[in-house]
Amino acid sequence: KYLLNQKGGKIVCNKIMDKDSCEKKKKCYWNNRIQYCATKTNTTKKTRKYTHTLIFLHGFTMSGKDMKNFTETIIKMLPTHLKWKILLPNAPLRKITIYEGDMERAWYDYYTDNVHTEEEINITHLEESRQVIHKLIDKQVKYHGNSKKVFVGGYSQGCCQALDAGLTYAYEL
Repeated sequence: KYLLNQKGGKIVCNKIMDKDSCEKKKKCYWNNRIQYCATKTNTTKKTRKYTHTLIFLHGFTMSGKDMKNFTETIIKMLPTHLKWKILLPNAPLRKITIYEGDMERAWYDYYTDNVHTEEEINITHLEESRQVIHKLIDKQVKYHGNSKKVFVGGYSQGCCQALDAGLTYAYEL
């Protein structure tokens, strides 16, 4: 068994587009930096202290909740004597250029839809997401007292964002 920490719940904060409406909901908070209403993180009942943390980022147009099956499989492959906390954060809703401005969950926007060449992406979004993930890492490093007990991974776009955040973090993970 492991602790699961993910954004979500019955109140859909990410559909709220203005600060006043967001702040009226108890389970929501407004992120001024990226102008986004997010759900406060819920942690399932804490049955025991965890020894390590995995922050696992979802793919393009997905959500943290979609990653539960991936992380359940990953947990089965990890040493059983370690107690893991799994964080499944959600990327913000963004206008996606390649989808003609449709709002989707994404760590960053795609300007191109290339298959055989490198994608052109919104670097500002990448950097904003990096800072959010660094803050999640900071909290876990503070809890563990050791950055090497925190792991960052992901699926598809989430994997790219995890590599960026992990490689640019101030301490070795």
